[in-house]
Amino acid sequence: MPLSSSTLVRHFYSSFTRDLIGRFTLPLVTGVETKSTYKCEECPDEPVTTETETSYQVSCFIAQDVKYMYTAMRKGMEGTVKKKSAVLGRDADFKKTSPLSRLPGYLTVQFVRFSVGVAPDSGETVARKILKDVKYTMKLDMYEFCTTELQQKLSPMRTKFKEQEEKKMAQKAKLIAEGKLLGPKLAGAAAIAKKDENVEYEPFQFEDDVGSNNSGYYELAAVLTHKGRSSSSGPTSWVALKNGEWAKLDETRLLRTEDQY
Repeated sequence: MPLSSSTLVRHFYSSFTRDLIGRFTLPLVTGVETKSTYKCEECPDEPVTTETETSYQVSCFIAQDVKYMYTAMRKGMEGTVKKKSAVLGRDADFKKTSPLSRLPGYLTVQFVRFSVGVAPDSGETVARKILKDVKYTMKLDMYEFCTTELQQKLSPMRTKFKEQEEKKMAQKAKLIAEGKLLGPKLAGAAAIAKKDENVEYEPFQFEDDVGSNNSGYYELAAVLTHKGRSSSSGPTSWVALKNGEWAKLDETRLLRTEDQY
């Protein structure tokens, strides 16, 4: 079933309440901060330095040994870089670690699939695409990638998530005992899953950081993919709608799809 672009826009903004739309800006809800630490591997006397960097995505560099998104994210947050050593007076190898010191309300994760190389026949510089299947999940937990300070701030809300999950498990066990759980679906699911209009929701952000994430948990909301081997090929995107449906958008059409994507 075709969808209009205005429908997608309305769906996106429906995740914000009216009073929040005016206050939020893109940098606030997508900005990621990392606290990078540099330690010289060639000179123990070199002081360890730190710096805070801001970006709008977490990059996953795809390699032959990468099968899962989590692996690529770990690799991207640790590595060796060349940097001027004040003690040695020259460039030296520094170990760089970059845990996250701020999580945004909406997190963008980029799979870096293109690398620049030289074509053997023409000698021209070309962008090569790494064609490799990398698995990712519908839910993402960023806790392990954060600084110790941020992990401590995330803990209270994560405890509430755990308590809520335990309540759901207890409810499920009770329904099983009463014979009301039939396979993956609940008997009388409409009554059990009926939305309570008076329910109160916990804040998703820290009080002193508008647009942030205060739990480290995320759910997949959209996917942008690249078709073809050339860097100039067109993209295809999917946007999550309600009830497990997705909207598929390529260069020519906008369609509803099944949740298989």
